[in-house]
Amino acid sequence: MQLLCSPSSPYVRKARIVRLEKKLTPDISETMVVAMESPPQLLDANPLSKIPALVRPGLPPLFDSPVICEYLDSLPSPVPALLVEKGEARWQALRLQAMADGAIDACFNMVTERRRDEEKRSPLWQDRWMNAVMRSLDRMEQECGTWQTDLDLGQIATGCLLGYLGFRFESLDWRANRPHLAKKFDEWMARPSFRETIPFDPT
Repeated sequence: MQLLCSPSSPYVRKARIVRLEKKLTPDISETMVVAMESPPQLLDANPLSKIPALVRPGLPPLFDSPVICEYLDSLPSPVPALLVEKGEARWQALRLQAMADGAIDACFNMVTERRRDEEKRSPLWQDRWMNAVMRSLDRMEQECGTWQTDLDLGQIATGCLLGYLGFRFESLDWRANRPHLAKKFDEWMARPSFRETIPFDPT
């Protein structure tokens, strides 16, 4: 299998972390692509020209990071599942992933907006997106003490959100007044899967 990706995307980082955590590296290679250039290889895998996309021999490609992450988690592995099959823990992990992904969406919107000419930017939408991110971080700070001890897909998504904030929003001190969330992030960053996927802009 082949994972089409970029080193700067937090959505891709989720899939890359799952690949490493589940010890699937011998079975899945990584190919870096530039989604904005819509290369044929990516369009063949995903008509939306978005990453990540997972190319599977003899099977339809998969795309959208939650779908890919859950699929990778379902493959045979010596590592326990990152998303339990049933029960409240499953729904809480999926809920956390949805919140983190939604906050990443807002971050992406802000990054795109600030690339526009200043007179064309919308202060209303920039404030709305930032407020959504801040509220999500506050909710995560309130709830992270109830998260399960073992890493799950929701926590991976949250770690990718926080890493993206440090990457694209360096002046934003998200750690301020969020000591528990900051501690969680430091714990995740001690894992090889997080250290090996720190985002950067390809040259």
